[in-house]
Amino acid sequence: MIKRVFSALKKFFHYFAIGLFLYVMTLGLISDTYPVNRVLEQHLGVLTAGKRCNFVSWEASALADTAWQFIRGASADAQSAQQVRDFFDIASEIQSLRSEAERLSRQEPLPEDELAAIEAQLNSLYEQRDRMEDGAEDVLAAQITQALDDLELHSRILWWVGVWPPVTSEFVDLPLLLIVSPRDRIERRAEYYLVPNLTVAEMESIEETIHDLGYSGLVTHIGGLSTYPAMIPEVYGLGFVLGAMPHEWVHDFMAFYPLGWNYGTSGELTTMNETVADIVGDEVGQWLAQQYYPEYVREPAPEPTPPSEPSEPAEPPAFDFGAYMRETRLHVDDLLAEGKVDEAEAYMEQRRQGLEEHGYFIRKLNQAYFAFHGSYATGPVSVDPIGPQLQELRSRSGSLREFLFTVAYMNSYDDLLRIVGTPTPAP
Repeated sequence: MIKRVFSALKKFFHYFAIGLFLYVMTLGLISDTYPVNRVLEQHLGVLTAGKRCNFVSWEASALADTAWQFIRGASADAQSAQQVRDFFDIASEIQSLRSEAERLSRQEPLPEDELAAIEAQLNSLYEQRDRMEDGAEDVLAAQITQALDDLELHSRILWWVGVWPPVTSEFVDLPLLLIVSPRDRIERRAEYYLVPNLTVAEMESIEETIHDLGYSGLVTHIGGLSTYPAMIPEVYGLGFVLGAMPHEWVHDFMAFYPLGWNYGTSGELTTMNETVADIVGDEVGQWLAQQYYPEYVREPAPEPTPPSEPSEPAEPPAFDFGAYMRETRLHVDDLLAEGKVDEAEAYMEQRRQGLEEHGYFIRKLNQAYFAFHGSYATGPVSVDPIGPQLQELRSRSGSLREFLFTVAYMNSYDDLLRIVGTPTPAP
């Protein structure tokens, strides 16, 4: 046992030493992400004082846990997969009870007995979750490592060949992200990670202050964060995590390549980073589903059938969130291009209210919202051609490995254009 512990520690610190060296070198090559003018920077610094995340203390604790992860070890088999399912069943129950408690807390008079009973249930479930968390993290890391190895997404460092960086993550309450965009165009101008426990009133106060400064701001939840270990929320369920964990690993992987070094130096390169992580994360997630979690395998889209002559009046088509948001984004772009900022903001609020009629609740729809979500070029609100271009490059690539290593060495959007050609104007 002692020999196993020392062997695991030696392996971990070997990886960590190499990673730290390369990371420090990488930091010297990267300028500030989303540079802002000094006046705005000072205002945002004051506005977010006391609300910023302390990543240094979190990293110290998380890296210690990662060392134990290498010591504990885990297997990637069907029995271990059930351990993961059990953990997410507990997480789902916690989320349902939290929602119920929030609903009850808005009633008058306050149902204190019911709330106390829910609080007692939650405390018991929290204890179960905490006992199971390390095991679930370890199993998923082992399964993703196996997936990356089978898909040949390994690296060569001197004489060593393997998955780099090692897969590791922590299930946490994620920080909130403050996005700042100019009001007269949609552009990620600045971003700050904030503590996760801000109230809605605090979020809206920050956003209103940013609006008064002449910018558009949004405090939003995120789906993961590529710290090391990666921060992953379990509250969205196992189906989400199967894609989110490899997505964040791709960001850690690209930190050692030109595309990752250039994250944030331009809107195009940020979008390329996020879209590559989406494409690879999605494929790895489906590999995991096929091997271990068949209930999350996506069925292929059915072939379109030619329209037939209707014998009865056709039913109105179902609401299409993606098409609605894309239409909204395109019209906002047109209004902003004409200098109609106030009109664009009124239109976005009108469209946000329209979403509520169809059961979609977005707290705030503004320029910052589109600046954030538009970075994911496979998403419904993106209007740039980078998503289709990278998907075209993936279809031309002989393997996922060829695709990932091709884009990893890109320094600019022009590098992508040289391979896939000039973009076709978006419809």
